Amino acid sequence: GSLRFYADERYYWPLNSFTANANWIVPMRGFIQLAGFSQSFYGSLAFDINADALGFPSELYKIVLQKIEGSQWTSSMTCSNDTFQPTCNYNGYIKDLPDIYFSTGQGPTGFSIKPEVYVKNAKSRDDYVNSITLNIQALDPSEGSYVTSGYEKTIILDARVMSSYYI
Repeated sequence: GSLRFYADERYYWPLNSFTANANWIVPMRGFIQLAGFSQSFYGSLAFDINADALGFPSELYKIVLQKIEGSQWTSSMTCSNDTFQPTCNYNGYIKDLPDIYFSTGQGPTGFSIKPEVYVKNAKSRDDYVNSITLNIQALDPSEGSYVTSGYEKTIILDARVMSSYYI
């Protein structure tokens, strides 16, 4: 399939285009970036409408959670140790949380996932909150996250991510 990320239905130029296989998997030889930090990632990006959280390989999950907690705007944020949808104490605006930027190595640019997409039940960027639940999870075949070893180096974009873009 051809996956195209569009910013707004009124403007139909793609933010990026990827070529996926029949299982909606895109090879990834790029990086993710958030809160001023960049991490190389060589694996794959899977689009799964049945996934109920944005999934990261276990080690990458720890980095993503640490960077969200420790960004310059969220220095007082603390999150639970859950590996599925951790709850965090956070007094601030949703818009102040960092975007998660993905570059697959395909095409000239990547795409960003905004905090109102990866924060569960966020309604608006301008919401002021006291607590949030991050719609992310760790993927590890040995820790009961229901992913096979063939997907241990895969980032899974869930239904919420897919419904937030024109794909």
